[in-house]
Amino acid sequence: MASLKPKVLGIAGSPRRNSNTELLLQQAVAGASSQGAETRDLFHHAMATVKSWFIILGVTYAGDLLFPGVDKKGAIVQHPAALREAFHAGQTLVQV
Repeated sequence: MASLKPKVLGIAGSPRRNSNTELLLQQAVAGASSQGAETRDLFHHAMATVKSWFIILGVTYAGDLLFPGVDKKGAIVQHPAALREAFHAGQTLVQV
């Protein structure tokens, strides 16, 4: 019997396009994908709305990545440790 691929849905909580949040999300999704997960990055809404959707859909909230003080658009790329943490979070998310 073939094992099923984990499915990961990336949801950005920032209202800003190309925000640090989106850049971190891209790394987390890439990390999950590197471990064989089927990934999607579909929704870009506020976290309160997202958490409500999780309740309605019966989806488990796996956590978040927070990097206080990194606020300027694109500034997250100057923090390679944060990008690595996001990538690692994606990998960890799909390990069974």
